[in-house]
Amino acid sequence: MCDSTSPSQYRVLLVDDDPAVLRLLSEWLSKAGYRLTQAKDGREAMAAIEEECPDFLITDWEMPQMSGLELCQAV
Repeated sequence: MCDSTSPSQYRVLLVDDDPAVLRLLSEWLSKAGYRLTQAKDGREAMAAIEEECPDFLITDWEMPQMSGLELCQAV
């Protein structure tokens, strides 16, 4: 039996210091029905996570201030 969970039930946090990548991923995921939050770096992402924990985290690996790896370790 297939799971009937709708993408709209999931919150996704996108983290990238490249605005073009954020726009592209946001467009794809919002068309699929996911609820999105964006952050431009790891520190902004940590603040967003503390405010409302996402179901999924999609992060760039190399960013200023806090890398994607450091963000994943902190989470």
